[in-house]
Amino acid sequence: MSQTPLTHFEQPDDLSAPTTTASSGLARRDFLRLGGRGMAAAGLAASGLASLSACQPAQPNSQIITRNYGKREPVPAELIDKASIPTFPNTRFFADRPSQDFAVWLDAWTKQRRNLGLATTAPLQAITFSGGSSEGAFGGGLMVGWGQRGDRPVFDLVSGISAGAIVGASVILGHNYDKRIQAAFTSNAFSDILALRPTSLLFGGPSLSSANKLATQLEAQVDDAMIDLMGRAYFAGRRFMVITSNLDQQRPVAWDITGIAASRHPSRYALVRKILLASAALPGLFPPVRFSVVADGQAYDEFHVDGAVTQGLYLFPGAQDSLSTVRQVAPEMRFNIYMVINGPILPTYDPVRARALNLANTSLQTLLKNRTAGDVKEIFRIAQFFETPARLTFLPQEMSQSSETNSFKADYMNTLFAYGQERGLKADLWYDRFPLV
Repeated sequence: MSQTPLTHFEQPDDLSAPTTTASSGLARRDFLRLGGRGMAAAGLAASGLASLSACQPAQPNSQIITRNYGKREPVPAELIDKASIPTFPNTRFFADRPSQDFAVWLDAWTKQRRNLGLATTAPLQAITFSGGSSEGAFGGGLMVGWGQRGDRPVFDLVSGISAGAIVGASVILGHNYDKRIQAAFTSNAFSDILALRPTSLLFGGPSLSSANKLATQLEAQVDDAMIDLMGRAYFAGRRFMVITSNLDQQRPVAWDITGIAASRHPSRYALVRKILLASAALPGLFPPVRFSVVADGQAYDEFHVDGAVTQGLYLFPGAQDSLSTVRQVAPEMRFNIYMVINGPILPTYDPVRARALNLANTSLQTLLKNRTAGDVKEIFRIAQFFETPARLTFLPQEMSQSSETNSFKADYMNTLFAYGQERGLKADLWYDRFPLV
């Protein structure tokens, strides 16, 4: 990531009055639920759990280019930490370890809050959403119900992965955008996002489905006006972070969506939606998203995919390791932390069938579940460091349809949204520690 000096965005004239309030990706689940065993086999192959292409005969040059998703100029290993999008400096950093980029970003946020008179000893309100595919409807309903209950705070820090990023995009704007969350998950908006082309993998294609439908829905759900309001949130001292996975580096990247939205650059709208698309781009199902970057004055590109590939839940880079940076740069910062897991998180007894796809699918789900559980436990430890509360909620196993062939059905998403909304209206919403098995 770039280590260029910090460049503060100039506040637009029509956003001259920062306020503390302001008027919504779909991954992490398995391929079986998205179209049957044939799709599962192809999807797992594209993910590296199996290999279809290894059996294919040599292809002409034109098809090799297709297989490689076009000619590429990946960032050389020695320039990894220098790669940036110059138009939007200091708006992203690696999310797996503390870095100079994170320190610069944190310092700018801290100074801004001090200048706004917000640098008090009172804890900031932070919420983080996991991925979850269609089960993101649970988190969406949860936020709407909590808002209807009347005691949902205006959050200072929101982070999201995949489906969680769709929810977070509205939550950072406060209660006035709850209707946008509801529309995303109950109006069939994301129930038809697949444009399947299963044979493409046999000819070296990058994915089973085009991302065109998903991109169209994202453009409708996160429109230009909404992105402008995210810019207002930035100037009010709030931050919305989205996680993608840099597939070339096999590392998570945190993007400051509010910082990008606060720029006057006309490409900010496209970049925000591109990041949301990348955060939801499950490898094998959707193609990777290419970002043009610059390092040492040379143009390169990066491939980014679903944030859940590398991160189950995000608060700070490197979790415990980043706390020394926070203490050094922003000693007054403390956080009340809420964690929303859009799926089950506890181990479940479910004997697996001794078939290759069942074994591979269950193994993948076990990996994702345990990785997310590890992130949750780490965030609880961070809360202990801050001596502030952390709270957790998640979807019960009995509400999940992880073995169904198509959980993007509208009736399933409506059911999860209604369940989440009901939970949000109740006071017994949160665990204050990781629940025992």
